Amino acid sequence: RRRPRVLQEERPAPQDVTAPRVSVVIPARNEDGRLGACLESLSGQSFADFELVVVDDASSDGTADILARHRDPRTVRIRNAVKRGIAASRNIGLSRARGAFVFFTDADCLADRDWIAAGLDRFTPRTAGLSGLTHYVAPGFRPSVRDRVRTTTLLRANPLVDPGHPHVLSTFMCCNAAYRRGALDRVGGFNEEYGNVMEDFDLYLRVRASLRGRPDAELADCPAMVVRHQRELYTVRS
Repeated sequence: RRRPRVLQEERPAPQDVTAPRVSVVIPARNEDGRLGACLESLSGQSFADFELVVVDDASSDGTADILARHRDPRTVRIRNAVKRGIAASRNIGLSRARGAFVFFTDADCLADRDWIAAGLDRFTPRTAGLSGLTHYVAPGFRPSVRDRVRTTTLLRANPLVDPGHPHVLSTFMCCNAAYRRGALDRVGGFNEEYGNVMEDFDLYLRVRASLRGRPDAELADCPAMVVRHQRELYTVRS
């Protein structure tokens, strides 16, 4: 039988033998009440060969102090001089990331101990990206639609939600997603015109389009990749 063709980004770049296997990229803007717990959840990961790239988007609270006190030597600290927004901050973090796999989460999330390990186990030579499972666990927790009724097959609409709405097509939210670095480079990272809204879904759509006509490639769900929000999804403010 013919061996399956390996995605081009599967082949590691030879120039940096010291690079970690994984980069975790987190944007943070005024998250001093939640960032510390987020960083601790990442420092305690069962998989250790990663770097943590945190981009402080010109926070005006104690976010910078919390980041400075975080002693994990794997942490790369970046501070924007002016507010750039989530999409630009993710791109800034991506420009510093050295890993062959890039995991994304948010500063108000807690990653389960095996978050990275579970994602790496799910990646196959044909996998370009993964979407994990996100729970909302703030006081007064109300499960989101995605928590209550999981979409088990990528691109299959949830029958309880309007099937014409594009957001039901995928759970590739960057509070919990991972991509091969090559897949991100191929589409040029995040579209900064989206600012703070839908930049992650736009990225997913462009990565998906770049794989069209390639039966050797896939985007997949990974329910074992779990993060937990520290605040509710649905509030009056949001």
